[in-house]
Amino acid sequence: MADALRAGVPAQLLAMVEEVPVVEAPIDPALEQELWRYLEDAPGSTIAVDLTDRTVTAGANSYPFTIDDYTAHRLLNGLDDIGITLTHADDITEFEGHRPAWMPATA
Repeated sequence: MADALRAGVPAQLLAMVEEVPVVEAPIDPALEQELWRYLEDAPGSTIAVDLTDRTVTAGANSYPFTIDDYTAHRLLNGLDDIGITLTHADDITEFEGHRPAWMPATA
């Protein structure tokens, strides 16, 4: 998988969370090379991405990265576009309750 990521995403960090699409977060090219060297020198090792602390940890080394608050919130809570919409389910239900009967309704 590392080779596929390397070929497809130069100079970027990929943060992956269960069932959430890949998000690209730019990182310094020198850090990217350091992370690749770490993986090449220690096959089977892992790199941990901590969205809460916004750090990438490779072995004993930890590096900060930036990601906007909205994207971090979505990743941490496993929210896709439908999930975001469903967080407003009560508001949607209230809105639909006040719509005239002759207008289209959701089911």
